[in-house]
Amino acid sequence: MRLCIILFLSLSFISNFNITNKPRPLQDSDLQANGIYIGMSKVEVYDILDPRFDFTGGLKDAFTGKWKYQYGDDVGITVFIDSSLKVIRLDVDAHYMPTFRGLRVGETSAEALELYGNPDHKDDESWYYYYKGDHNRGMMLNFLNENSEISDTLSSYIIGYIGDITEIYY
Repeated sequence: MRLCIILFLSLSFISNFNITNKPRPLQDSDLQANGIYIGMSKVEVYDILDPRFDFTGGLKDAFTGKWKYQYGDDVGITVFIDSSLKVIRLDVDAHYMPTFRGLRVGETSAEALELYGNPDHKDDESWYYYYKGDHNRGMMLNFLNENSEISDTLSSYIIGYIGDITEIYY
């Protein structure tokens, strides 16, 4: 009996490690940027980011919508808050805000492949990684340059709700 318990615990411990060097699918921990995670309350966001923001529209009242946090000339991060006052999406276009696995705006598609593996879906300019098979949740990596031309360099990424945001906001 003791041997079975030890064997079970050993296998459980080993299964938590990625011994194949193959990137894992998106985890709960991947649904965050700059310490802000999907499902976080609006008040908690204020504790992390400078509370000065630009309200850029969205839902009908002043408590929900889309907030852009800008540092210098970079937009940085846009936080989308839903009617329950929770974060549902993060749009990041600043190099100083890496993904949870360390990918930064300005890095190459090869670096993205190394950290995340092959995307679940890919179009000309974006790669999609789905969270637990949900095509509306996960991470989208965008590869466009400043002239809106397809590039090999990451220009921005979206975490959380990656479906059509107009279905929620407008």
